[in-house]
Amino acid sequence: MNPRFLLLLLLVAPCVPLGAYAGFDDVLIIEPSWTALPSEPLAAAAGITYRVTALDAGRVIVELRNPGGVPVAARLRLPAYQPADAPDVDLRAEAGATAAVEIAVRRADRDCTENAVRFSRIAIDGKELALRPAAGQLPPSERAFAVRTAWESPAFRPELIAYTAVAADAGTIDLHLLNRSAQAVHAEFAVLGWQPADAVNPRLHLLPGSTTEVLVRGEAVDARVTAATLAVWAVRVGADAGPELGSGPADHRRFAPIDAGWSPIAGAQDGLAGFNPRTLVQRVAGGALEIRNRSSMAVGADIRIAGGPPRRIDLAAEATTRLPGPVAGGAPAIADRVRLAGEPVVAEPLSIAPPPANALAVVASPADPLFNPLTVVYAIARQGDGQARVTIVNRAAIDLHCAWRIPAYQEPAAANPRLHLPAGASVTAVVALHHTDARLPLAQLAVSEVRLGADAGALLCAPSAAASR
Repeated sequence: MNPRFLLLLLLVAPCVPLGAYAGFDDVLIIEPSWTALPSEPLAAAAGITYRVTALDAGRVIVELRNPGGVPVAARLRLPAYQPADAPDVDLRAEAGATAAVEIAVRRADRDCTENAVRFSRIAIDGKELALRPAAGQLPPSERAFAVRTAWESPAFRPELIAYTAVAADAGTIDLHLLNRSAQAVHAEFAVLGWQPADAVNPRLHLLPGSTTEVLVRGEAVDARVTAATLAVWAVRVGADAGPELGSGPADHRRFAPIDAGWSPIAGAQDGLAGFNPRTLVQRVAGGALEIRNRSSMAVGADIRIAGGPPRRIDLAAEATTRLPGPVAGGAPAIADRVRLAGEPVVAEPLSIAPPPANALAVVASPADPLFNPLTVVYAIARQGDGQARVTIVNRAAIDLHCAWRIPAYQEPAAANPRLHLPAGASVTAVVALHHTDARLPLAQLAVSEVRLGADAGALLCAPSAAASR
Protein backbone atom coordinates (compact mmCIF):
# COMPACT_ATOMS: atom_id res chain seq x y z
CA MET A 1 0.00 0.00 0.00
CA ASN A 2 1.16 3.48 -0.74
CA PRO A 3 2.66 4.80 2.54
CA ARG A 4 1.19 8.22 1.88
CA PHE A 5 -2.22 6.89 2.80
CA LEU A 6 -1.33 4.75 5.80
CA LEU A 7 -1.73 7.72 8.14
CA LEU A 8 -5.19 8.38 6.74
CA LEU A 9 -6.21 4.71 7.04
CA LEU A 10 -5.07 4.53 10.64
CA LEU A 11 -6.91 7.66 11.71
CA VAL A 12 -9.88 7.91 9.35
CA ALA A 13 -13.36 7.90 10.90
CA PRO A 14 -16.89 8.45 9.58
CA CYS A 15 -17.75 12.01 8.58
CA VAL A 16 -17.91 13.75 11.95
CA PRO A 17 -16.83 17.16 13.25
CA LEU A 18 -13.26 17.96 14.23
CA GLY A 19 -13.66 17.25 17.93
CA ALA A 20 -14.25 13.57 17.29
CA TYR A 21 -10.66 12.93 16.21
CA ALA A 22 -9.49 12.43 19.79
CA GLY A 23 -7.09 9.64 18.82
CA PHE A 24 -5.23 11.92 16.45
CA ASP A 25 -5.29 14.91 18.80
CA ASP A 26 -3.82 12.86 21.63
CA VAL A 27 -0.48 12.46 19.86
CA LEU A 28 0.02 16.23 19.93
CA ILE A 29 1.33 18.42 22.73
CA ILE A 30 -0.75 21.59 22.66
CA GLU A 31 0.44 23.99 25.33
CA PRO A 32 -0.58 27.61 25.75
CA SER A 33 2.79 29.16 24.93
CA TRP A 34 4.21 32.65 25.34
CA THR A 35 4.60 34.21 21.89
CA ALA A 36 6.59 37.28 20.85
CA LEU A 37 4.59 40.29 19.72
CA PRO A 38 4.18 40.64 15.92
CA SER A 39 6.01 43.96 15.63
CA GLU A 40 8.91 45.41 13.69
CA PRO A 41 11.58 45.98 14.77
CA LEU A 42 11.29 42.96 17.02
CA ALA A 43 14.05 44.30 19.28
CA ALA A 44 11.72 47.08 20.42
CA ALA A 45 9.40 44.45 21.86
CA ALA A 46 12.09 42.03 23.10
CA GLY A 47 10.87 40.08 26.07
CA ILE A 48 7.23 41.20 25.76
CA THR A 49 5.06 38.17 25.08
CA TYR A 50 1.45 37.05 25.16
CA ARG A 51 -0.50 33.81 25.38
CA VAL A 52 -4.08 32.57 25.15
CA THR A 53 -5.57 30.01 27.54
CA ALA A 54 -9.02 28.45 27.14
CA LEU A 55 -11.07 28.59 30.36
CA ASP A 56 -14.12 26.69 29.14
CA ALA A 57 -16.17 26.28 25.98
CA GLY A 58 -17.02 29.99 25.75
CA ARG A 59 -14.20 31.89 27.48
CA VAL A 60 -10.49 32.48 26.99
CA ILE A 61 -7.91 34.55 28.84
CA VAL A 62 -5.32 36.59 26.95
CA GLU A 63 -2.24 37.50 29.00
CA LEU A 64 0.34 40.15 28.16
CA ARG A 65 3.67 39.74 29.99
CA ASN A 66 5.92 42.81 30.22
CA PRO A 67 9.34 42.31 31.90
CA GLY A 68 10.56 45.77 30.91
CA GLY A 69 10.67 49.05 32.77
CA VAL A 70 7.94 50.91 30.85
CA PRO A 71 4.25 50.14 30.24
CA VAL A 72 3.00 48.27 27.19
CA ALA A 73 -0.44 48.69 25.61
CA ALA A 74 -2.08 46.51 22.97
CA ARG A 75 -5.38 46.32 21.11
CA LEU A 76 -6.40 42.89 19.87
CA ARG A 77 -9.16 40.50 18.89
CA LEU A 78 -9.67 36.83 18.05
CA PRO A 79 -11.38 37.22 14.65
CA ALA A 80 -12.18 33.54 14.09
CA TYR A 81 -13.68 33.18 17.56
CA GLN A 82 -15.36 36.45 18.56
CA PRO A 83 -18.63 37.61 17.00
CA ALA A 84 -18.05 39.97 14.07
CA ASP A 85 -19.66 42.87 15.94
CA ALA A 86 -17.57 42.37 19.10
CA PRO A 87 -15.26 45.33 19.78
CA ASP A 88 -11.48 45.05 19.88
CA VAL A 89 -10.03 44.48 23.34
CA ASP A 90 -7.52 46.85 24.97
CA LEU A 91 -4.90 45.38 27.28
CA ARG A 92 -2.24 47.28 29.26
CA ALA A 93 0.65 45.74 31.17
CA GLU A 94 2.56 48.01 33.54
CA ALA A 95 6.32 47.79 33.90
CA GLY A 96 7.42 44.38 35.18
CA ALA A 97 3.84 43.07 35.32
CA THR A 98 1.56 40.64 33.52
CA ALA A 99 -1.91 41.82 32.56
CA ALA A 100 -4.84 39.62 31.57
CA VAL A 101 -8.30 40.01 30.08
CA GLU A 102 -11.14 37.51 29.76
CA ILE A 103 -12.82 37.36 26.34
CA ALA A 104 -16.09 35.68 25.43
CA VAL A 105 -15.80 33.47 22.34
CA ARG A 106 -18.16 31.33 20.29
CA ARG A 107 -16.04 28.29 21.00
CA ALA A 108 -12.78 27.67 22.85
CA ASP A 109 -11.07 24.79 21.05
CA ARG A 110 -7.36 24.08 21.14
CA ASP A 111 -6.78 26.10 17.98
CA CYS A 112 -7.83 29.30 19.74
CA THR A 113 -4.67 29.05 21.88
CA GLU A 114 -2.46 28.96 18.78
CA ASN A 115 -2.14 32.08 16.63
CA ALA A 116 -5.77 33.20 17.01
CA VAL A 117 -4.89 36.71 18.22
CA ARG A 118 -4.70 39.59 15.74
CA PHE A 119 -3.18 42.86 16.99
CA SER A 120 -4.32 46.23 15.61
CA ARG A 121 -2.14 48.31 17.98
CA ILE A 122 1.00 47.81 20.07
CA ALA A 123 2.63 50.69 21.98
CA ILE A 124 5.60 50.73 24.37
CA ASP A 125 5.70 53.71 26.73
CA GLY A 126 3.23 55.45 24.44
CA LYS A 127 5.28 54.91 21.27
CA GLU A 128 3.44 53.05 18.54
CA LEU A 129 5.20 50.02 17.01
CA ALA A 130 4.87 49.03 13.39
CA LEU A 131 2.96 45.76 13.13
CA ARG A 132 4.43 42.99 11.02
CA PRO A 133 2.32 42.90 7.85
CA ALA A 134 0.69 39.70 6.65
CA ALA A 135 2.13 38.93 3.22
CA GLY A 136 -0.63 36.45 2.42
CA GLN A 137 -4.31 36.32 3.26
CA LEU A 138 -6.74 33.51 3.81
CA PRO A 139 -10.22 33.81 2.30
CA PRO A 140 -12.93 34.95 4.71
CA SER A 141 -13.79 32.05 7.00
CA GLU A 142 -14.80 31.46 10.59
CA ARG A 143 -12.75 28.25 10.65
CA ALA A 144 -9.08 28.87 9.97
CA PHE A 145 -6.87 26.31 11.70
CA ALA A 146 -3.23 25.33 11.95
CA VAL A 147 -2.19 22.11 10.25
CA ARG A 148 -1.70 19.06 12.47
CA THR A 149 1.27 16.75 12.87
CA ALA A 150 1.44 13.40 14.64
CA TRP A 151 5.00 14.19 15.71
CA GLU A 152 7.10 17.03 17.08
CA SER A 153 10.38 18.25 15.65
CA PRO A 154 12.58 21.22 16.51
CA ALA A 155 12.84 21.80 12.75
CA PHE A 156 9.14 22.48 12.02
CA ARG A 157 6.60 24.89 13.48
CA PRO A 158 3.21 23.68 12.21
CA GLU A 159 1.15 26.60 13.55
CA LEU A 160 2.68 28.87 10.89
CA ILE A 161 0.75 26.94 8.22
CA ALA A 162 -2.95 27.84 8.41
CA TYR A 163 -5.78 26.53 6.27
CA THR A 164 -9.47 26.78 5.55
CA ALA A 165 -11.61 24.02 4.05
CA VAL A 166 -14.98 24.37 2.31
CA ALA A 167 -17.14 22.03 0.28
CA ALA A 168 -16.83 22.75 -3.43
CA ASP A 169 -19.34 19.94 -4.05
CA ALA A 170 -20.12 16.52 -2.56
CA GLY A 171 -16.95 15.08 -4.08
CA THR A 172 -14.48 17.98 -3.83
CA ILE A 173 -12.83 19.91 -0.99
CA ASP A 174 -11.54 23.42 -1.64
CA LEU A 175 -8.50 24.17 0.54
CA HIS A 176 -6.69 27.47 1.01
CA LEU A 177 -3.34 27.26 2.80
CA LEU A 178 -1.49 30.30 4.09
CA ASN A 179 2.24 29.94 4.77
CA ARG A 180 2.75 32.65 7.39
CA SER A 181 6.47 31.96 7.70
CA ALA A 182 9.50 33.42 5.91
CA GLN A 183 10.50 29.98 4.60
CA ALA A 184 9.11 27.68 1.92
CA VAL A 185 7.36 24.57 3.24
CA HIS A 186 6.82 21.28 1.40
CA ALA A 187 4.61 18.44 2.67
CA GLU A 188 2.33 15.52 1.92
CA PHE A 189 -1.15 15.93 3.38
CA ALA A 190 -4.59 14.43 3.87
CA VAL A 191 -7.95 15.81 4.99
CA LEU A 192 -8.67 13.26 7.70
CA GLY A 193 -12.07 11.60 7.57
CA TRP A 194 -13.20 13.43 4.44
CA GLN A 195 -11.24 11.65 1.72
CA PRO A 196 -11.50 8.08 0.42
CA ALA A 197 -8.63 5.73 1.25
CA ASP A 198 -7.42 5.71 -2.36
CA ALA A 199 -7.39 9.51 -2.74
CA VAL A 200 -4.22 10.98 -4.25
CA ASN A 201 -3.24 14.52 -3.25
CA PRO A 202 -0.56 16.72 -4.81
CA ARG A 203 2.45 17.48 -2.66
CA LEU A 204 2.28 20.94 -1.13
CA HIS A 205 4.94 23.48 -2.14
CA LEU A 206 4.04 26.60 -0.14
CA LEU A 207 5.78 29.89 -0.89
CA PRO A 208 6.62 32.05 2.14
CA GLY A 209 4.00 34.66 2.97
CA SER A 210 1.65 33.40 0.29
CA THR A 211 -1.69 31.64 -0.05
CA THR A 212 -2.09 28.45 -2.09
CA GLU A 213 -5.39 26.94 -3.22
CA VAL A 214 -5.83 23.24 -3.96
CA LEU A 215 -8.91 21.21 -4.89
CA VAL A 216 -8.80 17.61 -3.68
CA ARG A 217 -11.05 14.62 -3.96
CA GLY A 218 -13.46 14.19 -1.06
CA GLU A 219 -16.12 11.76 0.07
CA ALA A 220 -19.65 12.74 1.12
CA VAL A 221 -18.42 16.31 1.62
CA ASP A 222 -20.80 18.74 3.32
CA ALA A 223 -20.65 21.97 5.35
CA ARG A 224 -19.02 20.20 8.30
CA VAL A 225 -15.77 19.94 6.35
CA THR A 226 -14.93 23.48 7.55
CA ALA A 227 -13.86 21.85 10.83
CA ALA A 228 -11.77 19.12 9.20
CA THR A 229 -8.27 18.23 10.32
CA LEU A 230 -5.54 18.68 7.72
CA ALA A 231 -2.60 16.46 8.65
CA VAL A 232 0.87 16.90 7.13
CA TRP A 233 3.93 14.68 7.06
CA ALA A 234 7.05 14.15 4.94
CA VAL A 235 7.78 17.83 5.62
CA ARG A 236 10.76 19.80 4.38
CA VAL A 237 11.45 23.47 5.09
CA GLY A 238 13.41 25.56 2.60
CA ALA A 239 14.39 23.35 -0.34
CA ASP A 240 12.41 20.20 -1.08
CA ALA A 241 15.49 18.02 -0.71
CA GLY A 242 17.15 16.03 2.04
CA PRO A 243 15.62 14.23 5.04
CA GLU A 244 11.89 14.49 5.61
CA LEU A 245 10.23 15.26 8.94
CA GLY A 246 7.47 12.93 10.01
CA SER A 247 8.09 10.46 7.22
CA GLY A 248 5.66 7.79 8.38
CA PRO A 249 2.44 7.23 10.35
CA ALA A 250 4.37 5.43 13.11
CA ASP A 251 6.54 8.52 13.67
CA HIS A 252 4.88 9.81 16.84
CA ARG A 253 8.03 11.19 18.42
CA ARG A 254 7.34 13.91 20.93
CA PHE A 255 9.45 16.26 23.00
CA ALA A 256 10.28 15.41 26.57
CA PRO A 257 7.35 16.54 28.76
CA ILE A 258 7.52 20.08 30.08
CA ASP A 259 7.63 20.39 33.88
CA ALA A 260 5.86 22.94 36.04
CA GLY A 261 7.77 26.20 36.26
CA TRP A 262 9.27 25.96 32.76
CA SER A 263 8.10 28.09 29.82
CA PRO A 264 9.08 28.18 26.13
CA ILE A 265 11.72 30.65 24.97
CA ALA A 266 10.55 33.14 22.36
CA GLY A 267 12.57 33.29 19.14
CA ALA A 268 13.93 36.55 17.83
CA GLN A 269 13.16 35.29 14.33
CA ASP A 270 9.56 34.48 15.07
CA GLY A 271 8.50 33.84 11.47
CA LEU A 272 10.65 30.79 10.71
CA ALA A 273 8.78 27.55 10.04
CA GLY A 274 12.12 25.75 10.44
CA PHE A 275 12.29 26.26 14.23
CA ASN A 276 9.74 25.10 16.76
CA PRO A 277 9.78 27.52 19.73
CA ARG A 278 8.58 24.73 22.04
CA THR A 279 12.03 23.13 21.69
CA LEU A 280 13.80 25.31 24.26
CA VAL A 281 12.26 26.03 27.65
CA GLN A 282 13.49 28.18 30.53
CA ARG A 283 13.07 28.84 34.22
CA VAL A 284 14.74 31.08 36.79
CA ALA A 285 16.24 29.14 39.69
CA GLY A 286 18.62 30.43 42.34
CA GLY A 287 19.16 33.71 40.52
CA ALA A 288 20.30 31.94 37.33
CA LEU A 289 18.52 31.07 34.11
CA GLU A 290 18.20 27.38 33.32
CA ILE A 291 17.54 26.39 29.71
CA ARG A 292 16.49 22.90 28.62
CA ASN A 293 16.42 21.28 25.18
CA ARG A 294 13.27 19.12 25.01
CA SER A 295 14.11 17.51 21.67
CA SER A 296 16.25 14.59 20.50
CA MET A 297 18.35 16.92 18.31
CA ALA A 298 21.34 19.07 19.28
CA VAL A 299 20.23 22.71 19.50
CA GLY A 300 22.30 25.90 19.77
CA ALA A 301 21.33 29.55 20.05
CA ASP A 302 22.46 32.99 21.15
CA ILE A 303 20.44 33.84 24.25
CA ARG A 304 19.60 37.43 25.17
CA ILE A 305 18.28 38.19 28.65
CA ALA A 306 16.55 41.51 29.40
CA GLY A 307 18.30 43.23 26.51
CA GLY A 308 21.79 42.14 27.61
CA PRO A 309 24.55 40.87 25.32
CA PRO A 310 24.00 37.52 23.59
CA ARG A 311 25.28 34.40 25.33
CA ARG A 312 25.94 31.37 23.16
CA ILE A 313 24.61 27.98 24.25
CA ASP A 314 24.92 24.54 22.65
CA LEU A 315 22.73 21.80 24.09
CA ALA A 316 22.82 18.10 23.35
CA ALA A 317 19.54 16.19 23.05
CA GLU A 318 17.34 16.69 26.14
CA ALA A 319 20.19 18.47 27.95
CA THR A 320 19.99 21.41 30.38
CA THR A 321 22.38 24.33 30.87
CA ARG A 322 22.58 27.09 33.48
CA LEU A 323 23.39 30.72 32.74
CA PRO A 324 24.60 32.50 35.89
CA GLY A 325 22.65 35.56 37.06
CA PRO A 326 21.65 37.95 38.16
CA VAL A 327 18.36 37.25 36.39
CA ALA A 328 15.12 38.95 37.35
CA GLY A 329 12.32 36.53 38.12
CA GLY A 330 10.04 37.78 35.34
CA ALA A 331 12.66 38.40 32.65
CA PRO A 332 12.26 35.87 29.83
CA ALA A 333 15.03 35.02 27.39
CA ILE A 334 15.04 35.55 23.63
CA ALA A 335 16.68 32.93 21.39
CA ASP A 336 18.51 34.29 18.34
CA ARG A 337 20.68 32.68 15.65
CA VAL A 338 19.22 29.24 16.32
CA ARG A 339 21.23 26.22 15.14
CA LEU A 340 19.84 22.71 14.70
CA ALA A 341 22.43 19.94 14.56
CA GLY A 342 24.99 22.69 13.95
CA GLU A 343 23.16 24.21 10.96
CA PRO A 344 21.76 27.76 11.28
CA VAL A 345 18.03 28.23 10.80
CA VAL A 346 17.72 31.03 8.26
CA ALA A 347 15.28 32.14 5.60
CA GLU A 348 16.94 31.95 2.21
CA PRO A 349 16.05 34.94 0.02
CA LEU A 350 13.40 34.09 -2.56
CA SER A 351 12.03 36.51 -5.10
CA ILE A 352 8.28 35.99 -5.55
CA ALA A 353 6.67 37.50 -8.62
CA PRO A 354 3.18 38.92 -8.13
CA PRO A 355 0.43 37.37 -10.27
CA PRO A 356 -0.58 39.48 -13.27
CA ALA A 357 -3.82 41.42 -13.24
CA ASN A 358 -6.84 39.28 -14.12
CA ALA A 359 -4.74 36.11 -13.86
CA LEU A 360 -6.25 32.72 -14.68
CA ALA A 361 -5.11 29.27 -13.58
CA VAL A 362 -3.70 26.90 -16.17
CA VAL A 363 -5.47 23.71 -17.24
CA ALA A 364 -3.63 20.40 -16.87
CA SER A 365 -3.91 18.31 -20.04
CA PRO A 366 -4.43 15.59 -19.06
CA ALA A 367 -5.35 16.20 -15.42
CA ASP A 368 -3.09 14.57 -12.86
CA PRO A 369 -3.89 14.29 -9.12
CA LEU A 370 -0.20 14.83 -8.28
CA PHE A 371 -0.14 18.26 -9.95
CA ASN A 372 -2.00 21.31 -8.65
CA PRO A 373 -2.79 23.55 -11.65
CA LEU A 374 -3.94 26.37 -9.33
CA THR A 375 -0.28 27.07 -8.52
CA VAL A 376 0.44 28.23 -12.09
CA VAL A 377 -1.33 31.37 -13.29
CA TYR A 378 -1.15 33.36 -16.49
CA ALA A 379 -2.42 36.36 -18.45
CA ILE A 380 -2.73 36.68 -22.24
CA ALA A 381 -2.78 39.93 -24.20
CA ARG A 382 -2.91 40.53 -27.95
CA GLN A 383 0.45 41.50 -29.47
CA GLY A 384 -0.34 42.64 -33.01
CA ASP A 385 -1.93 40.43 -35.66
CA GLY A 386 -1.37 36.73 -35.15
CA GLN A 387 0.57 37.03 -31.89
CA ALA A 388 -0.04 37.04 -28.15
CA ARG A 389 1.99 38.21 -25.21
CA VAL A 390 1.75 35.57 -22.47
CA THR A 391 2.89 36.03 -18.84
CA ILE A 392 3.12 32.88 -16.72
CA VAL A 393 3.81 32.86 -12.96
CA ASN A 394 4.87 29.89 -10.88
CA ARG A 395 3.10 30.26 -7.52
CA ALA A 396 4.66 27.13 -6.04
CA ALA A 397 7.85 26.85 -4.00
CA ILE A 398 9.42 24.43 -6.47
CA ASP A 399 10.82 24.73 -10.00
CA LEU A 400 8.34 24.00 -12.80
CA HIS A 401 9.10 22.44 -16.19
CA CYS A 402 6.33 21.80 -18.73
CA ALA A 403 5.10 21.95 -22.29
CA TRP A 404 2.34 24.49 -22.91
CA ARG A 405 0.05 25.93 -25.55
CA ILE A 406 -3.16 27.90 -26.06
CA PRO A 407 -5.45 25.23 -27.55
CA ALA A 408 -8.15 27.47 -29.05
CA TYR A 409 -5.59 29.68 -30.79
CA GLN A 410 -2.70 27.35 -31.60
CA GLU A 411 -2.52 24.14 -33.58
CA PRO A 412 -1.91 20.90 -31.66
CA ALA A 413 1.56 20.72 -33.17
CA ALA A 414 2.46 24.28 -32.15
CA ALA A 415 5.96 24.22 -30.72
CA ASN A 416 6.17 26.76 -27.92
CA PRO A 417 9.51 26.56 -26.09
CA ARG A 418 9.39 24.22 -23.09
CA LEU A 419 8.82 26.22 -19.93
CA HIS A 420 11.48 26.23 -17.20
CA LEU A 421 10.23 28.43 -14.38
CA PRO A 422 11.95 28.68 -10.97
CA ALA A 423 9.94 28.73 -7.75
CA GLY A 424 7.99 31.97 -7.41
CA ALA A 425 9.22 33.30 -10.76
CA SER A 426 7.46 34.65 -13.85
CA VAL A 427 8.22 34.68 -17.56
CA THR A 428 6.74 36.56 -20.50
CA ALA A 429 6.80 35.17 -24.03
CA VAL A 430 5.40 36.23 -27.40
CA VAL A 431 3.87 33.33 -29.36
CA ALA A 432 2.29 32.93 -32.78
CA LEU A 433 -1.46 32.24 -33.06
CA HIS A 434 -3.57 31.10 -35.99
CA HIS A 435 -6.06 33.88 -35.21
CA THR A 436 -6.92 36.48 -32.56
CA ASP A 437 -10.25 37.82 -31.34
CA ALA A 438 -11.83 39.65 -28.41
CA ARG A 439 -11.95 36.50 -26.27
CA LEU A 440 -8.19 35.96 -26.35
CA PRO A 441 -7.59 37.25 -22.76
CA LEU A 442 -9.96 34.52 -21.52
CA ALA A 443 -8.36 31.69 -23.46
CA GLN A 444 -7.27 28.54 -21.66
CA LEU A 445 -3.56 27.82 -21.36
CA ALA A 446 -2.92 24.08 -21.16
CA VAL A 447 0.18 22.51 -19.64
CA SER A 448 1.41 18.95 -20.12
CA GLU A 449 4.49 16.79 -19.56
CA VAL A 450 5.07 18.49 -16.20
CA ARG A 451 8.04 17.91 -13.94
CA LEU A 452 8.58 19.55 -10.56
CA GLY A 453 12.04 20.19 -9.14
CA ALA A 454 14.55 18.95 -11.71
CA ASP A 455 13.48 18.39 -15.31
CA ALA A 456 14.06 14.66 -14.94
CA GLY A 457 12.33 11.77 -13.27
CA ALA A 458 8.58 11.45 -12.77
CA LEU A 459 6.49 12.96 -15.55
CA LEU A 460 3.10 14.42 -14.59
CA CYS A 461 0.18 15.40 -16.84
CA ALA A 462 1.14 12.92 -19.54
CA PRO A 463 -1.17 10.21 -20.97
CA SER A 464 0.99 7.38 -19.64
CA ALA A 465 1.24 8.98 -16.18
CA ALA A 466 -2.48 9.64 -15.92
CA ALA A 467 -3.32 6.06 -16.89
CA SER A 468 -1.17 4.70 -14.06
CA ARG A 469 -2.98 6.65 -11.30
